[in-house]
Amino acid sequence: MAESEEKKRPGRPATGQAGRWQVRLDDATAEAVEAYASRTAQDRSAALRELIRAGLASQTGRCK
Repeated sequence: MAESEEKKRPGRPATGQAGRWQVRLDDATAEAVEAYASRTAQDRSAALRELIRAGLASQTGRCK
């Protein structure tokens, strides 16, 4: 193998997306997120992102 060639790394190639996080929610919180997502016509992921941003903004005193 020539020096200019790189070895292929095992696994799926990078997609360029941000990292993904998994969270565990108790039943009441999960139901509240589902209800919010339904009311705002969003999927669960978008609703969680919006709720987290709003919570962080309120903690730091920043307005949305």
